[in-house]
Amino acid sequence: MYAARLLHYTAEVDENTSFRRGRDNITFPEVKVGDRVMGRGKVGSNGVFVFENLNVGGFGGRGRQGA
Repeated sequence: MYAARLLHYTAEVDENTSFRRGRDNITFPEVKVGDRVMGRGKVGSNGVFVFENLNVGGFGGRGRQGA
């Protein structure tokens, strides 16, 4: 995972992470390889980024519709 400042982090989820696809709440097993994700969280003292919120799906704009 690369953050906005192009730093490399290991990322994890925990029992407090919430998952959403659009407006729907989902569970971790519903996140599939290749899904685009965006989330908020914090880097702990051990250097591991833990997601608080993880949003799954297409983000912004028209993308490559019709391509």
